[in-house]
Amino acid sequence: MSATRFFLAATVAGGLLVCSCATPPAPRPALPPEAAFDQQAGSDQRIFLTLRLENGRELLFLADTGAEGTLLDKSLDPVLGQRLETAEINWNGLGVMTNVNLYAAPKLFLGRTWLPTGDRVVTDDLSRMSADRPVMGILGMDCLRHYSLQLDLAARQIRFLDPNRPPDPPVVGTRQFPLTLSWPDGKPRLRARFFGGEVAIYLIDTGCPDDADLQPDLYEQEVRRLQAQHPGQTQYSKQMILSSGVVKHIICFPKITVDGEVCTNFILADCPAGNLLGLRFLSRHRATLNFPQRILTLQPVPGNLFAGDPRATDRLFGQYTNSTVLPEAAELLEKMRDQGKLPGWLNGQHGEFTITWTHDENSPDADAWLRIFVITQKDDPTQYHCILTRAAGNGGWQLQRAWRTDAQRRLLQDWPLDGAAAGGRTP
Repeated sequence: MSATRFFLAATVAGGLLVCSCATPPAPRPALPPEAAFDQQAGSDQRIFLTLRLENGRELLFLADTGAEGTLLDKSLDPVLGQRLETAEINWNGLGVMTNVNLYAAPKLFLGRTWLPTGDRVVTDDLSRMSADRPVMGILGMDCLRHYSLQLDLAARQIRFLDPNRPPDPPVVGTRQFPLTLSWPDGKPRLRARFFGGEVAIYLIDTGCPDDADLQPDLYEQEVRRLQAQHPGQTQYSKQMILSSGVVKHIICFPKITVDGEVCTNFILADCPAGNLLGLRFLSRHRATLNFPQRILTLQPVPGNLFAGDPRATDRLFGQYTNSTVLPEAAELLEKMRDQGKLPGWLNGQHGEFTITWTHDENSPDADAWLRIFVITQKDDPTQYHCILTRAAGNGGWQLQRAWRTDAQRRLLQDWPLDGAAAGGRTP
């Protein structure tokens, strides 16, 4: 999911489901061997590992410190035995509830080593998490909290270290941060002064591909500060419509300084659910997440992992920026406006267009695109939004949705599409 987020605190029969965070301490589990990130995950740069069930079946898992517990794809329901119950889960911290099933947790292995998890697992549809290969599970903090994990993303390796071993010899520039595994979700958080000049709490989220996601007010403050600090620098920005319907704003700075470190192709996004540091930020270091000792260590690595990274400007922000098909969506919108067929838009209204490309993460077609228009008018704090979609190949553009928000992007009105509006399309 370009960063699917989920929270496993769920209301079940009037109680709170917490994936075994309250169980007594267990003996330290055996350490798995060093593991390479699964190359079959293709262009997705997150931490994918091939695990296996007790029957030997191999499954692709995402290692996600932003997940409270372990999830499996619902296609595995038939092999998990009797369903224990159902629950409602807040997938992304934004109030979108999903009905899921709960089962007794199966044993999972990395190589020959058993990985402890909570007593229960949740199953849901994970089919849209990666377009390159089906993701069959998410390995959450109910498992990862037992280990000291060293992430070497330059070598695409994850190492399971002895949490009690002496620290490595200090390297100039190495920093350490105390971690908390916060109740009730058990996710790792730290307090630091990374952005905005103020100490803030950040979730450590290896399931997020960005450098950092910030609460909207802090995001806007930091973007303004960085733009003033680096005048004349070209930034690449986009918007994404998440499966929850929330519009996520993303910006990439070619070269900035963050907490004293020079970073190239730094990707920042807004996140109403809270501040977090993503995998891309951790990837700029040799990061050791020692969960038993509650310490994050960031060790400098030679070179710059993201210098000249084409994904920052091409794959992530759309390689069709200069394509001739760009005007077609705008032409359709203008035609519908002139014909009075644009829902919620009155004849004679004028406004400034902000137009953004993005892939449609809700489409099974990896080549499908969304074109998002945000229209603002002078002296009017509200914004008019509309989405046009284009299927793969040479398909025409079609209006999918039109709505209005206030200055804080809260929904004010969502207009239904009549037949004429919905049918509007380019040739």
